Amino acid sequence: MSVDPVALRIRMEGGLEAIEAAGADARALAKKLRRAGGPLGWLWLDRAGLADRIRSFTREQARVDEATVRLERMGAAEGWPDGRAPRCLEDLRLSREKLARAATRTCLGLGGSPSGALVEDLARVEAQLRGGPEVVEAVDPAAPYAAQWRSFRARRRVGVLLNLVGPAWIAALNITVSSGVATAFIGWLVANYLWAGWMGRFTCPRCRQPFSERTLLSPAHCDHCGLVRYEGDRPRRLRA
Repeated sequence: MSVDPVALRIRMEGGLEAIEAAGADARALAKKLRRAGGPLGWLWLDRAGLADRIRSFTREQARVDEATVRLERMGAAEGWPDGRAPRCLEDLRLSREKLARAATRTCLGLGGSPSGALVEDLARVEAQLRGGPEVVEAVDPAAPYAAQWRSFRARRRVGVLLNLVGPAWIAALNITVSSGVATAFIGWLVANYLWAGWMGRFTCPRCRQPFSERTLLSPAHCDHCGLVRYEGDRPRRLRA
């Protein structure tokens, strides 16, 4: 016989509400990190405010984990209401997965090395936002900089797409004698300027200095320590 839904909520003593709130908080924080991690986001980011929000979220996760374990044990022992686990458990799992991906990208965007663990990566992002110490390198000895090079490729793809679609769009407007050609051209120039700044902030995985300040789209090596592009990405692959 399964436990009554109302009784389950009472017996959890606020734990069910904590799980539900954690799922919503994880989604909201992931959304904020995604917005902040783009080429425009860091221009108006409240770094201290985001760091405080991350700290508040991570501090609550121990209580949420405890409530989750308690809820799962209760369901296994007595059965779930209506034969199904509470939706908040699956919602929390999916929300945390999205947040973990956002934390990884943000950690890379700030020049750090993500660990792959949600709370640890959030702690690293918080430290970077507050100007704390450097984070440790990735631990895979065969590909110590794989995560950083994934971020580099993503930034390059944005630049390539921008400079393929932008001119084609402007040319199409020009052919149709549209009045928006000048606006489109200015917008394309501004987007390129912002992308160049974003690309220029990519730091060398080894020396932590800007990787290239002269050749943004296809630098052969680090301007500072000489690390070859894609070195440490995966065995026997140094260039793309």
